[in-house]
Amino acid sequence: MFGFFSDYKQYITLRNFAVVYNGLTGLAVLYSLWSNPEADPSEYVIDISIHALTAITLMCKQAPESVKAVAMALNTYRGFDALFKAITSLPSTIPGIANAIDVLNHRFNFKELEKLGNEEEVEPRSAVQHTM
Repeated sequence: MFGFFSDYKQYITLRNFAVVYNGLTGLAVLYSLWSNPEADPSEYVIDISIHALTAITLMCKQAPESVKAVAMALNTYRGFDALFKAITSLPSTIPGIANAIDVLNHRFNFKELEKLGNEEEVEPRSAVQHTM
């Protein structure tokens, strides 16, 4: 059993941190939507879905380029949306400090998704030869 924990350092990566962070952030936003009666679902549901898509895309080693492109575009959109709502008086049910943090969060997500496309290619599986 202790052999399982012997090589844990290979799992401590920025990408795995991003997956866990996006999952927890999505859950926190969902809880905030659930517990705040004045929360606007049109703001919160978009953020939840972007965090979920980003976490799933970062978990998949062979995610299609189109999915990566959509996730990058949505993170860019949400980053600019949060920026404008943080520095202007646009109406928002998300607190200003949360929008300011979300700007950095979605920029980080964009960079991680960008790196995902630039990694070395995964070798395709070779055909298994069965002999009898």
